Amino acid sequence: MKPVSTELDSNARVVRNENAVGEGLAGDFLVLDLGGGEYFGIGEVGGFIWSRLDGSKTLDEIAAEISCEFEVTVSRARDDLSRFVRDLVQRNLARLEDDGAGSAPDLWR
Repeated sequence: MKPVSTELDSNARVVRNENAVGEGLAGDFLVLDLGGGEYFGIGEVGGFIWSRLDGSKTLDEIAAEISCEFEVTVSRARDDLSRFVRDLVQRNLARLEDDGAGSAPDLWR
């Protein structure tokens, strides 16, 4: 497992793992780990982020969208996004996007 104390690469692209599904429910957003059978409540902002983890946007691009949608600074959005993504990756709910050469880029710098 990668260390969590290092900084995330802002150009990284993250993808939801196939073993995890998410759904909005009663004002919250839940993610189910199909492999482990665990549910995770990730809230409104988490659901917003989850919907963008398809590998098409960098973490910086997602942070900018969070900033606009939830009226927080880009710096705050980037910090919160970094913590959230680290947690998803550690729980095997998300992964780094493959760079096309058969290997994922290093998320931590």
